[in-house]
Amino acid sequence: MDCMNKQDLMFILDKGVIFIPEKRRLISNGGRSIELSENSYRFLLLLLE
Repeated sequence: MDCMNKQDLMFILDKGVIFIPEKRRLISNGGRSIELSENSYRFLLLLLE
């Protein structure tokens, strides 16, 4: 059974925004990077489950 590595996990959100859980970051399609607070990070993970 092939197991996906959590470090390789990323989500493509609305309007091309990328969420990289390992780095706790959102990256816009223009390249701007935003580090999420712990609460924002956990909330976004809950929404994506």
